[in-house]
Amino acid sequence: MIEMRVEDLSRDHSRQGMVWLRSVEGRVMVPIEIGQTEYLSICAELAGETRQRPLAHDLLQAVLLYFDAAVEKVQIVDLQDHVFYAELVLSVGDTQVRFDARPSDSIALALKFDAPIYMDAKIIQQVGFKIHRTEQGYELRRLQPPAVGLVKTEAASDIVQATELPIQGVDSQGRDIDPDELLEVLKDEMNKAVEEERYEDAGMIRDEIERIEARDAK
Repeated sequence: MIEMRVEDLSRDHSRQGMVWLRSVEGRVMVPIEIGQTEYLSICAELAGETRQRPLAHDLLQAVLLYFDAAVEKVQIVDLQDHVFYAELVLSVGDTQVRFDARPSDSIALALKFDAPIYMDAKIIQQVGFKIHRTEQGYELRRLQPPAVGLVKTEAASDIVQATELPIQGVDSQGRDIDPDELLEVLKDEMNKAVEEERYEDAGMIRDEIERIEARDAK
């Protein structure tokens, strides 16, 4: 698992919302489409604003706090048929509870509880972008060529053309991933996890490194 943070929010011409997750070490980025309610919640959290009336995520936060529960972490664990899957990990006293959840809802709650967000490295390899710094700022290049057809995330109504992601500087032609680049990102994350004494996370990242190295050795 790679630790991610919310880097930015964006909307395209049709007002479709997008949340951009960036790896903590800062070298890869992944976009996920989100609905209007999730967009408003995440936007409010990033701006440090309190809405006049509570949204669904505000209500859920209040319920969790009332029952002495908190969001421990969010894990975006899978990508199947262009749909992202996440697990919302709660701590209730000494008990850890996991729930299947949409990434957008999970991200909104993670921000409310200042909880970390993790993403499986395989997902980053499939739909992530590598960040390249330029004189004008930075540009994003796909780690893999875009899939043919539509990219669908979260719900049937959340659809965007794979070659029309709304961000300036994306290399829409795409490039094959350099395995060494992904391994370098993973090793940086593993070292960071060890330094912060997150040994369970370091172990998971090490397993992913070994899986990739074993595959490339064939």
